[in-house]
Amino acid sequence: MIAPALLAYFHIPLEGPNAAEGRAWLDEAWRVLGEELGFTEPVPGLGAGTELSGGTGLLAARQRDGDEVWQASVRLEHDVRCLTVMMAPPRDRDCAEAWAGLEAELARLGRPAAGVLGETRILLALDPEDDLEALRTAVPGGGSVGWSRRPDRIAVPGGVVRVWETGPPADDRVVRRLVAVAPVELERRLDRLVWTTGDGELTALARHLMHAAKLRYQVRVFLRDRAIARGRGTPEEIAPALRVMRRGVGIIVENLRKAISGDLLSDGGPVADDLALGTWFLTRLDDELDALGSPRDARPEPVRLSGPDVFVSYIHDSEQHKKDVRVFADLLRDQGVNVHLDQYYPDVRRDWYEWMLNRVPTAAYVIVVASPMCRIVGDAAGDPAQNLGGRSEMGLLRELMHSDRPRWTRRMLPVVLPGRSVGDIPLFLQPRTMDHYLIPSLTAAGVRPVLVAMKAAD
Repeated sequence: MIAPALLAYFHIPLEGPNAAEGRAWLDEAWRVLGEELGFTEPVPGLGAGTELSGGTGLLAARQRDGDEVWQASVRLEHDVRCLTVMMAPPRDRDCAEAWAGLEAELARLGRPAAGVLGETRILLALDPEDDLEALRTAVPGGGSVGWSRRPDRIAVPGGVVRVWETGPPADDRVVRRLVAVAPVELERRLDRLVWTTGDGELTALARHLMHAAKLRYQVRVFLRDRAIARGRGTPEEIAPALRVMRRGVGIIVENLRKAISGDLLSDGGPVADDLALGTWFLTRLDDELDALGSPRDARPEPVRLSGPDVFVSYIHDSEQHKKDVRVFADLLRDQGVNVHLDQYYPDVRRDWYEWMLNRVPTAAYVIVVASPMCRIVGDAAGDPAQNLGGRSEMGLLRELMHSDRPRWTRRMLPVVLPGRSVGDIPLFLQPRTMDHYLIPSLTAAGVRPVLVAMKAAD
């Protein structure tokens, strides 16, 4: 491996109870960067001063003299100040030695204060030989057990960048250590994904990491305040704060899903872990509100994503089945698919038949989630006075299939979730004589068969 570097992001809230402490930490870190680490010169082409200022966008940028790349910048992005520090020594340095030394240099900024949402340090390298064993050996301290088996693969023009997280996987972690490696020919693509596009804007991964830091901060607040509230608060006192948190977390999760979108393929790496945490945390907050006997606030309709419009059709067999379908739909949205699911829409009275008619015929794909009741209703069996909404929906799907079989054969996809069987697919979808899609697990890797099928049909 060649070209070792260390890139670090620190996220400091603009407002909130610990904002002043976070700003004090940032001011001291900026002083250390200048006075002790030699980041004193302006960065050409950015138009930013070297001293922290007010305003929005890029607030300040500095670099160290020399042929190496040592740069730091602070950017205000909505309600977060993002400190970025890049340290890249000579390209021929040994990665293990360089990374250990760079982490020691970074440690001079001090541990993040309570006012820092999170710190992410990224060990960077180029790997001409795809040598995973050399990578494992080079990581300072070795990292946590099994980290090398859980990569994210993020597509960039011309290839793939691999990203791992080497630290312990605690949901509320403040400090994270990632490793990002790419082939030599993708060096510029790696930079544009993780560090800079040359204009001072946050890159796709940097934006994701900012939202992930906000999410994990909310998890820490929830775990702390819930323990306090259980001993002191009443449901009437706790529920309003939970509803506010639930709305905020919903926005954070939508932003996470948009940051990298469909460019991610994962075996459980850090990006996928952030997305899964968001899905779990929203469900946990909903469960807490249910336990308090509190009605949930009306939720905003989901942000439209850039991928294909997909309608998810299913029958409400049980609460667990509904939850599984929600997780499945969330995983598709994590990949940039613009999913229409009844559970995403506000808890207000609406004409669900009209909603379905407006979305199913124009959808690029309709996913039919198999279940025992789906088979019964889809085959027009059982009590005709039961599951009236599902019967209307399945009737429309049968009509569309009959009206244009070649088109809808490609666009209507039967999906079998874990714990279900092919026998749960309605006969009009020909479970034995046409393709169906088995989901081995409700993970990013598990939903890949459906993503592949949609891409092949385009």
